[in-house]
Amino acid sequence: MKKRILIDATTVSDRFDGLSQYIINLLKNFPDAAFEKFEFSVLINKGVNNAELGELLSAGKFKVIQEKIAPIGPRRDIDMFRFSRKYKGKFDVFHSTSNQYPIFIKNGIATVHDITFERYFDEGWDKLQIARNYLRMVIKKALSCAGSVIAISQSTKNQLIETYGSIEGIENKIDVVYQGWEHVAVDLNKIKIEEQNNYGKYFFYVGTTRKHKNMKKLLEAFCLSVNDLPNINLVLSGSDSYLDKEDLKTIASINKSGERVIFTGYVSKDKLQSLFRNSYAFIFPSLSEGFGLPV
Repeated sequence: MKKRILIDATTVSDRFDGLSQYIINLLKNFPDAAFEKFEFSVLINKGVNNAELGELLSAGKFKVIQEKIAPIGPRRDIDMFRFSRKYKGKFDVFHSTSNQYPIFIKNGIATVHDITFERYFDEGWDKLQIARNYLRMVIKKALSCAGSVIAISQSTKNQLIETYGSIEGIENKIDVVYQGWEHVAVDLNKIKIEEQNNYGKYFFYVGTTRKHKNMKKLLEAFCLSVNDLPNINLVLSGSDSYLDKEDLKTIASINKSGERVIFTGYVSKDKLQSLFRNSYAFIFPSLSEGFGLPV
């Protein structure tokens, strides 16, 4: 009888983001030989509408289970507990693909992308020590309860050992498995590079407005340099919805004589590749990353 492996894809969202892409690439690149030895099931969230994931799962290689599971936080632990009770004994190995490994599952595979929360916490949350303590508890449980731990970089592994080194056997339990890059490899000879005349010559940034992404200093630096860079704009892939008043004031100062800071909003994967290819330079100002897919 084949070993039954359940892969957790409940953190795949409707939109193209780093974690969703990581999970989809993992599923997409399973070798055919693996299906001869193991039976794979994929747990997805009810109602998720990700076209790439849907197309991948429709091929029929994976069994699909749909349940309502919160992506993060204590609610996720409750949902996963209910799920494990419902499917008790149905799987031999649980493979967690996000930082939040279910705290009560033994001998599964845990994935740790980073422990950025140990150094940088988003505004508002930084005053809630209980939130940091909760995330710390989740990582400790993963390192203790999982049979194997995947770190996405040597840096992440080093940080885990340095921070949680008192956990017995931790060094031998963690394996470094890098994020794949093949999915962004393109043959430029076969692709017509789009012109981005509406953006002109530009620096490019992709990421969220979370504290460790360091957008605040990026905006401040561009503000200081804008008069010395009269022909270069700053294009940011994403939304300005969560910027604070200081950031909005900085942007207003830069744009007072014309739009120099441009937010694209959410863009498709093809559009994102075009933004990378046509930029004058890519800027990656993060204070901390597990690895950083944009690199």
